[in-house]
Amino acid sequence: MAEAFGIAANIISIIHVTTEVIDRLNDFRKTVDGLPRALQAISNELPTLRLALKRVNRAEEDGRLEEDSRDALKPILEGMEAEISAISDIVDKVRPKDSSSMARNLRALASFRFDDDIKHHESVIRGYISTLSLERIVSGPGKDLAGRSAACFRAPPHHYLCHWL
Repeated sequence: MAEAFGIAANIISIIHVTTEVIDRLNDFRKTVDGLPRALQAISNELPTLRLALKRVNRAEEDGRLEEDSRDALKPILEGMEAEISAISDIVDKVRPKDSSSMARNLRALASFRFDDDIKHHESVIRGYISTLSLERIVSGPGKDLAGRSAACFRAPPHHYLCHWL
């Protein structure tokens, strides 16, 4: 039971960090009329990741997450939180503190030096997302199928998978 609390705490922490990064990116987008190219993809992906994590958390709260899934998810969640926090730190470094043209231009130029770091963190996050997705596909149906309607199974395969993630 303590392990379940640990996983839920990890997920809630990641959701919190992800929400903060999303808010900063949205603020950045408004302040400078767009994001640096290196941050655009992660900006689009984080809301979906947050949604997937909320669903995994709901599965944990409902008792649908098996112990072996919890054990497998713990290091993934810890790594994911570290990577998202690193993205958060970079966003703080490149986000203009004021909206003057000069500040925006300087920050835009400065953001180029973080492109490789952003790509690296983004790649690692995507790897964790793939692993998380695979775990939900493999372990999710075992307990969750009983409550699904027949219409759910007639839906295209991507619809079913998206329902879990």
